[in-house]
Parts: sequence; structure tokens; C-alpha cells
Amino acid sequence: MASLTHVCVWSSKGWTHITPEEVARSHPGGSVSARSGLFMCELCGQYVRFVDGDIQTPHFRHSAYEESKDCPERTFGPGGNYTYVAGEHELPIRIVNITSTGFSFELGLVAVPRELLKKQMRKELTIVPSNKSMTPFVYSYERLNKDVLTYVPIGDCPSEKYTVISSDEIERTYWPRITNGVRESGAIFDAESGKMLPDDADVIVGKEYYLLSRGRLYNIYNGVSIRQLLKRNISWSTWYLLQVTATDLTESAAKFFLNYHCRLTSQPISIQPIWPVYVQSPYVIQNSGETTWFLVQGQGETTTKTYPAATMLYYPSDGGKVCSIEVNERQQLISTGRAKVLEYTYLWKKPLNERAEQPKVTISDIDGNPVPSGLQNNIPQNHIIRVTAPFDGTIRLEKNGFVIEQISLKAEISIELDAIQYGVRVLILQGLDIVWSAEYKKENSEVLSSDDTVNFQNLVHAHGRKIPVSHTLGATVGLLKNYPKTRKWVSEKIRSGYMEEDALAYYKNFIVMLKSKR
Repeated sequence: MASLTHVCVWSSKGWTHITPEEVARSHPGGSVSARSGLFMCELCGQYVRFVDGDIQTPHFRHSAYEESKDCPERTFGPGGNYTYVAGEHELPIRIVNITSTGFSFELGLVAVPRELLKKQMRKELTIVPSNKSMTPFVYSYERLNKDVLTYVPIGDCPSEKYTVISSDEIERTYWPRITNGVRESGAIFDAESGKMLPDDADVIVGKEYYLLSRGRLYNIYNGVSIRQLLKRNISWSTWYLLQVTATDLTESAAKFFLNYHCRLTSQPISIQPIWPVYVQSPYVIQNSGETTWFLVQGQGETTTKTYPAATMLYYPSDGGKVCSIEVNERQQLISTGRAKVLEYTYLWKKPLNERAEQPKVTISDIDGNPVPSGLQNNIPQNHIIRVTAPFDGTIRLEKNGFVIEQISLKAEISIELDAIQYGVRVLILQGLDIVWSAEYKKENSEVLSSDDTVNFQNLVHAHGRKIPVSHTLGATVGLLKNYPKTRKWVSEKIRSGYMEEDALAYYKNFIVMLKSKR
């Protein structure tokens, strides 16, 4: 009998491909039941039997008691080179607004070119949950972001599937008609981004995940930390939201995540552009090259595909696979996976001769009024500001030049900061770029002195971060003929190229005073 060919076994390095001949040598006793949980089919993530005997040659086969009968090798026969179908991708779903009593969900709509949306007769899309107790969600195309992913609310009740009704032209490339949701058996979400993991997705040690399940779990798994966050009754069913983390690369941890169709690994699948220069946002990469190079990493038999089909070449690399893709279409779908799509992005061919726009962040006080940036002498009402940004980023709080707190900023999710005080500097970063900053200081009530020694001491003992100073500041040194100590100190700072922020502010006020006396 022909054997299943995509079978792996757990080892110290994770899930590792194995052949029937290798098993026959290490298990001379004969057959091994699927219930042993020893051998896993890489295509469907279910345990399989190993059969050996005097009459039959050693082989793997699926069990009759499997939960799912949809494995490609069960359907089309073993021995083929089965990989995912190009264009077979799903829209992202994320869990948001998690509190002690509830949560809600959002569906991510990949950016569609404006010229394609304008051609559509119907100017809206409909999202239909398979949960019959829920009503469909209707959204106008006007709500969609131009070049980035748009998340839209899809309620607070789990649904196993969502049907996105738009048009054949959009469904072929951008919004697949069916997107899988939350099974009753449970779903895993990335705790940092909130995104639900697709079937066969990779999970890694030390990273936090959410598990949404109808069953209560206890912390009895070796290598897995489980903490219950909330319990909620929804449509006559009880759901549990738990925080789960693989603390070690153990077989017990691997089998725990396999129950939820995820694979514990030390090298997750990823696809990263290398060249040419590009602009990247969620699920979209823009560059102007005819050929784009990517680094593809991942454990197991990974495959990279394009849709529509494009010429691809592979190059040897120690850290994964480097591939070049000829961009035939203006929008090219590039994906990588094993049996299913795990990572995908759209490559847009677009001239990049313009400067990228700085992401617009919204910073407001508790009444919704805009909060100005720059040096501020007044603290916002109740010491609170609210921050919302279009992309994931970071909020950094600094004091006396040191970082005192760093907070992850999630796309389109407001964060409230309630500790704004004098002496604190707030920076909003998108990637490595500072897109907004404000520093809160009391008005300088220090009396400027005409005494050289007093001025010198005020400058020496000034605080604040070191900021660059231009040599044009040297033009002011000529005003310091009667202040030798001050003149020497300022000259040294100009030569070094840096000066403490408070010292620079004091010195500028001092120069203004001198000029007013001339």
C-alpha cells in the first residue's frame, strides 16, 4: 500500500520529517496506533498510524476515527507533492477590546486599488457570519483606507465562518469569499497583535497567545503556562479566554498547541523583502522594481507561490531561502506556507519618487481636544492624554533623558496615558520614526543674573537630554566679553556639538537679555 509522504515526529529540534523505513528500523515491534500521538500528518495536523508486518511493506495511513477527513492525501491519494493553492488565503481576524467581562472581533480588509473600487456598481460590502443569531454587517467602500489594511467590527459573538460579499473581480485577488473564524473547539490568537492564527500556523516559545475555547483548561501541561482571563456566556454557550505561553520546547507543549491546529517551532515561517527599496504596510509592499528579492524562513517543507503566476528563482542561503520574483502584474500576491497559506502580502508596483507621508496620529485630552506637540508648560486635564495611530507602534516615556516606560501601540486602538507630569517627555514612534512628541516643563522662573559666576553655575548644573547645537551659535560668544567663565563653557559646548537642553534654553534667554541692554 502506498504510504503517506508528509509525516513528521517530535524531536529535540521540533517536528521533523520521517519516512516509514526509518520508523521500521527504530520500531521493529510492528504497527503503532494513531492514538499514540507519535506520528503527525504535516498536511492536516492529525495523528496517523504506522503499519508494518510480514505481508505489508511499512507505511503510514490515516485513521478511520479522525476528526477531519479533508486531508489532501486522504482525498487524492498518498505520494503526491501537495502544497497549498496559490490565491487560497484568508482575511485576518483579530480579538480586541478585551476587558474583565468581554471582548469583540474585527475583520481586516486588505487594501484594494481605488481605481478597482470605483468600477464597482455596488459601493458596499456585506460580511455574513455563519452564526445564525447574528445579523450581517454592511460597510461602504468609502470607509476603507487607501493603501493600508482596514479593520471593521464584526461583533462580539464567535462565528465559525464569515462570508464576504463584494464582487467576483475583488474576490479573485483581494477579499476571499469565505474566511474561517473561531471553532467551538477553540482558536489561538497572537496576544501582541490580537490576530487569530490560521490552521498550521507556527507558535514559538516565550511568546504570549490567547486561547478562546468553550472548554475550561487547567495548568497541567509540561512546558505550557495557562492563565484564565475571563469567562463569558454567549448565546447559551460558555466561552473561556485564556492567556497561554509555551515556556519550553517540549513534546507536551507541542501536542497542546497541535490540538488547536498550531505547530510549536523554533523557526516560524516568515517572508521578508530584501531589495529594492520598498514601503511596507500590513499585507502590502510597494516598490518600483521589475524584480523583487525576498528572504523566506520557516521549518518544514515550505513553499512560496505567486498569484497570478510569476517567474521565481531560488538562491542558497544559510538563514532560509532567498528568492527573486519577477513582477508581472501591478498587484502581485506573494504567499508562503506548507499545506495552507500562512503568510502572504501584496506586492504593488509603484514609483517611489515621492516622500512617504508621515503617519497621522491622534492625541487628545479627556474631552477630545487636540493636544499640541513640542515644549509645553501646561499639563493636560487630569494628567491624561489619549493616543490613536493607524499602524502598530510604540509610546515611549522619558525623564531626564532616560526611558522610564515603553508601551506597545496597536493600530486603531486608543491607549490612555494617565501619568503625564512635569519633566516627562512623550514620544510616539511608528517603526523607527518619531511621528509626535511633547515635553512638559514648568515655565522657567529662574532669574537671569548679570554675575558671571552665577550664570556659569546655572549652566553647569542644568539638566535635560543632550541635543545638537549648531556652530552658528558661536556668533553669540562675542557678547560674552564680560563673562569669561560663561564664554569658556559655551565655547567648549559648541566645539563638542552638544548642549544640555535646559542649559541651551537658559543661555538663549541670557543672550536675549544681553541684547536688550545694548
